[in-house]
Amino acid sequence: MATTTEFETLIRQDRDRHHAHAWHGNLLGYIEKIKEDPTITKLAHARVYDIIMKPGCRDIHESGDPHVKRLYKD
Repeated sequence: MATTTEFETLIRQDRDRHHAHAWHGNLLGYIEKIKEDPTITKLAHARVYDIIMKPGCRDIHESGDPHVKRLYKD
């Protein structure tokens, strides 16, 4: 499990990467940038979700999974 410091580092890295993609120019230039990298249009909550899921987390959907039963007490 990631510590608070590791999480802060991930958030800072994402913030720096996002600021590096900040756009100054006209609409057509922005559309060309989006064609190159569609992820620059993601909002903050989507980027945080991607950061959390990137290290290997997964959604729990299976009803027979013992972790689900333990989390939700059956």
